[in-house]
Amino acid sequence: MKPLLPDSYLRFSTHLREVTGAETTAWFGDVGFFVPRSTDLLQSWIIQLARRRWTGMHPDLVPFAADGAGNLFCFVLSAAAPMRESQAVVLWMYETYRCVPVSSSFDLFVAWIGLTSFAAVRRGNAAILDAAGYDLRILPLLDRFDLATDFHVLLPEPYPSNTEVSRAFLRIDPEAPASLVLTACRLGQSANELRGLPEAEHALEVFPHFGAAALAAGRIHELHRDRAEAHAAYRRALRSPLTYSGDSMMPFLSEVPELDLEELTTKLANDPGFDDPYGEWASLELILDNDPNEPEPWLHAAVDAANDQQLEQGVTFAANALHLTAQKPETAMESISLLLELYEALGWSWHHGLMERELEVRAEAAPISKKSRR
Repeated sequence: MKPLLPDSYLRFSTHLREVTGAETTAWFGDVGFFVPRSTDLLQSWIIQLARRRWTGMHPDLVPFAADGAGNLFCFVLSAAAPMRESQAVVLWMYETYRCVPVSSSFDLFVAWIGLTSFAAVRRGNAAILDAAGYDLRILPLLDRFDLATDFHVLLPEPYPSNTEVSRAFLRIDPEAPASLVLTACRLGQSANELRGLPEAEHALEVFPHFGAAALAAGRIHELHRDRAEAHAAYRRALRSPLTYSGDSMMPFLSEVPELDLEELTTKLANDPGFDDPYGEWASLELILDNDPNEPEPWLHAAVDAANDQQLEQGVTFAANALHLTAQKPETAMESISLLLELYEALGWSWHHGLMERELEVRAEAAPISKKSRR
């Protein structure tokens, strides 16, 4: 079954195309939206967007826009994702294949563009946008979609920091996962009380697969010497998609923590439950006993989870193996083949089709010497 794009996105992108006259990419601030042409059927537009996926990108992600550097903004289209997670917009970095959920909905993502564009103007970054361009191109569309906000009140400082921008955005979108994690990390540095933990847990409620949020929660618990809760959070981080991780080059969100696999495996190796060969440790042991930065342990864990009828966990581990093959494309085929088997078993036809398409793209891009000779 083909997933649906948010109605708010279809309305906004269509209007943006009409306002700008763009045929393929219409710019709003520093974000270029891939817009449907007047001849495109909106019902099939999702297929065109899916063709903009990069090989090795997490199968749940469908890009609909890009920033000026070429990083992608994506929808999360997963048959297993809770409804709240499916409404989020994530920013995906093309150099590291990492991404974080920026907003809890598409409408609020447009508001995020308005806020960060205003911050760029306040910082004097004319290469992105100047004050005249902001008044001419940003404000009218915010008004048109009832998203206008007095950003002068939210960002009164002449050169707002990333922390101030994330704090301001939480007043617009109180469930913005990345901004919640940034707040958790900032507050969680206090050893006097469990500050920051509610924000990290709220981020996980909104976006349950956000491994960076689980990592932040674990660090806060560990700071307060609650090893049991810390290790539970670290296990959750390790069982999450590796793609949902911070990136130090991410615009306005560079302080979101990166999922450091060596840190996680070192901490979990000291967990008293590590030697239990059953339960949730059964598959994790295959990762902890090997190099977690290599795809092979994740593939073995995926097969183990699938054999234990934990098919969705098997998908996560296999997708993590694919994530780690971004720098080793020659080992990607095993990950894709396993994902195809798992998607077929789960009946996820959309994801199965995406992986079939990825196999075709990789085959077309393969060197002639590696292709089968006639």
